[in-house]
Amino acid sequence: MATWLASAVPLIPDVIRLATPFFSKKPAEKLPDLAASVAELQEAALNNADAITKNAEALETFAANTQKSVESLQSTFVELRRDLRTARTIALVSVTTAALAFFLAAYALAGA
Repeated sequence: MATWLASAVPLIPDVIRLATPFFSKKPAEKLPDLAASVAELQEAALNNADAITKNAEALETFAANTQKSVESLQSTFVELRRDLRTARTIALVSVTTAALAFFLAAYALAGA
């Protein structure tokens, strides 16, 4: 514990020198003009109205394309579920047929 304290003691004057301006700052004499800031923002919005409109149109197009993609994925999902159900049915019938054939062959071999 003493080693870190011994190495930190020489740094204390530097820390105090660097921290002093943050604690000795005087309060701001004048707050920014809120009305001027609002006017500036309104002017920027008017100047950028075309860009805002283009962005809105691009977002509408993007939303429409996304909706089409989602609908396509949903229909594909329904088709895949139907195909999977058919494949499971075919596999079940195949396994049942194979088991019956095996037992029939075993019965035939046992009787001979």
